[in-house]
Order: sequence, then structure tokens, then C-alpha cells
Amino acid sequence: MEEAGIISEYEFTENKNSFSMRKKKNYILSGFDSKEAVDKWIQDLSGERKYIQRNRFILEAEAKQYGITVSEAEIAMLADEERNRLIDLPIEPMVTPYTPWVYRFMGEEYVDRFLKTGELRLCTFESCSKLEDSKRRDKGEGETIIVGESGKNKLCIMGKVGGNILMLCSSLVEKCKDDEGQCYRNGIIIKNILGFMLDVTSALEREGYHVEQMLMGPCNYTSNKRINRRISDTDVKDKIENKTVCLSEVYETFASCGQDDIFFRKLLDKADEHEYRMIWRLNQNLSEDHYSVVVPEAIQHCEKYRFVE
Repeated sequence: MEEAGIISEYEFTENKNSFSMRKKKNYILSGFDSKEAVDKWIQDLSGERKYIQRNRFILEAEAKQYGITVSEAEIAMLADEERNRLIDLPIEPMVTPYTPWVYRFMGEEYVDRFLKTGELRLCTFESCSKLEDSKRRDKGEGETIIVGESGKNKLCIMGKVGGNILMLCSSLVEKCKDDEGQCYRNGIIIKNILGFMLDVTSALEREGYHVEQMLMGPCNYTSNKRINRRISDTDVKDKIENKTVCLSEVYETFASCGQDDIFFRKLLDKADEHEYRMIWRLNQNLSEDHYSVVVPEAIQHCEKYRFVE
């Protein structure tokens, strides 16, 4: 369900085991002779029209023709004169990935609040290392060891990842136990993960955060957090032999080695969680452990869950 005024940019076709997704049909509202005219039109939006997406589109810079993208669902918000200035954009192809249903365990009051208002709390790697529930707490959350090998040379660095990461942790199984051995009783089932994440992304950007990347997937459980990478001989060999390597160059080398799997590694003793992660990588570091965001348009992808033995 969508709250009045807030419109998802994507349309979904669901079946029992998967869903298809594509952006809704878009148009260009043309007829502006300058960027300033586009900006003024945006600034003058009021009422339900203020939810029209704010994407400027340059039609012909030399001819000073400018426009703004408008989705099919937003056409009803336009005046008749504005509708006559619409130009069709091609429909994007349908994408059909398979994603499972996942279970997000929460206290009943938080479940009800989310399903009523869309309020959702996202966490950081740091907050996961401080959880009161010892069953879920992972003191080494986000820690990783990367070993870069280049011929006979090896460089090793240990550190924490995720200073600019927000995430929502869920499980692939409906029966998970807390530190007292009791099954979690309440939560939500997220049936359309991609749709859910896209709508959370839109909400984060409404709050002023810029999301650089969305990641989602199950965690890998390993006996240690060591990751081996091959690095080019030209990156470090000569500098190591000549003892001219500096810390900034080492950092850049290992930053280039960091692939997405560093965000999905956990130790084997947590394997019974069957964790599935949803991650939003931002363009800024975070200072708090938890961030609340209101995403009423994400409610449509979820339903209430209560475990009964």
C-alpha cells in the first residue's frame, strides 16, 4: 500500500516465488527555456504535486530546451497545458531476479508501528557488535583481514569495514532462537526484497542521504575472516624492494581489493542465524549506531509475522 502523495518509482509483477521489476513509464515535461525555469517550476510545487520526482533533463543545451522527468503515475498531477508538453521516453526492459522471502524479527510494538506508519530502524556494523542479545551480538562484526599476494610478496591488513553502511538484518528461516533458547515470536516477512530496498533508498534520499550502492544477499559463514586477493606486481613489488612504499599507497591498494563479499562474512558459530542482509552504502560516514527512517511505501512489500509452535 502507498501513502497518499508518496508514489513508488517502480512497478512490480509478483508471483509465488519471484517478482519482476521495471521503472514506471516516464515522460519528459518539456517547454522550459532555462535551468532556472525548471528550478522555479520545482520550487512552486505544492500539495500532492510536491511529490513529483525532481530529476532535471536537458533536451538540447544549444537550443536552450530543458525539461523534467515525470512518471506515468504523476501525470494526473499535471495541468492540461502541461500534459500537452509531455514527450515519451522508452520503456525500460523487465528484470526478473529470484529473491527469497526473509524474516525480520522485531518486538511486536515495532512491528505494529512499521505496518501503521512505515517507521523502520536501520543499524550499522558498529551497533551489531553491541547488541544486548548475546545470540545475535557479534563483537567482531565488520572486522576483516585482507591478505594481498603479489608474487613472493604478501601484504596483510586488518581493519573494520562499514563506516558508511546502513543495513537491515533478516533471516532465511522463520525459526530463530534468542540467547535464552526461545524462538523469536514477532516480526515481518519481507516478500519483495528489491522493491522494499528501492523504497527505503527513496526515503533515505528524502532525508538528505545519498545512496551510492544497494547490496543484498545471504551471509557466508567461514572459519576465519581472512580474505585472499591477488594484486598486481606493479602495484607494490618495486616499492617494497626499494622500501619506498607509504601508508597511503598501501591503503589505496587494499581499498581496491575490497569487494562486496567483505560485507557478508561471518564466523561459523553464527551459521544458525541464516542471515540475509540488506545494505545501503552512503557517500558519508555515520556517527550514530541506529537511524530511523519512515517508509510508508515499503509496507506493501511486507506482512506481519508471528511464530506459533
